[in-house]
Amino acid sequence: MTFKEFANELLLTFSKKASLLSSQKIERFLSFSPAILMVVTYFIARLIKFITKEDLGVDEVAILTSILLGYGGWTSKQIQIDKKQQRQENDTTNV
Repeated sequence: MTFKEFANELLLTFSKKASLLSSQKIERFLSFSPAILMVVTYFIARLIKFITKEDLGVDEVAILTSILLGYGGWTSKQIQIDKKQQRQENDTTNV
């Protein structure tokens, strides 16, 4: 797949047309990635002594990460609810 084809598929993802990519998977990735990125960045910054405990404590990072992961979990749950509703709607229209 070329870059142009990938860009077209990405644009199709956010439209009503069929696409190879799933907007729900992209949304799930975007909801979990900030938390993971924050933990990795904090670990690397502490490892190279860029920040100290006094600057930003582990408890503060844990609170922020849990909020972001909670949002990611909520988003995933909403996606599953939407899928279930779509399946039920498709089953009732096919009968």
